[in-house]
Amino acid sequence: MGVEPFLLSSSIVGVLAQRLVRRLCTDCREAYPPDETELALLAAHGRPSVLYRPVGCPNCNQTGYRGRTGIYELLEVDERLRSMIHARDSEQQLRDYAVQSGMKNLRDDGLRWVMSGDTSVEEVIRATRD
Repeated sequence: MGVEPFLLSSSIVGVLAQRLVRRLCTDCREAYPPDETELALLAAHGRPSVLYRPVGCPNCNQTGYRGRTGIYELLEVDERLRSMIHARDSEQQLRDYAVQSGMKNLRDDGLRWVMSGDTSVEEVIRATRD
C-alpha cells in the first residue's frame, strides 16, 4: 500500500473483515445428514446430526435462499502484533499469531451459521475461498 509500517503499527486498533452469505429459505430448505467431509469441516463446532441445503420454492424465486447475513473476522492489534507489523513480518506470520491469540476467521464465523441451520456449507465455502 506504500504506507510505512511504523505509521500502520501506531495507528491501527483493529481490522474487521466482512463477507455476506445468503440465508437459506426457511420455507423450502431441506435437512440431510452430513457426510464425512462436512463433519470434518465442522469438527471444531460440534457434531451436527442434520445440516440444511437449498431447494427452491416460489417464496425464494427457486433459489433456495432468501436474504443475507454477515460473517465477520476481527483482528485486534495488541502490542505483540504492533511489533510484528513494525518489523515487517509476513502476512502469514501475522495471521498465524492472530489465530494463536484466539481470532476467529471468516470461515469459523460462517460455520456457526451453518450449525444453526441459517446457511449452507457450500455458501460459506463460496464466501470464504482464499
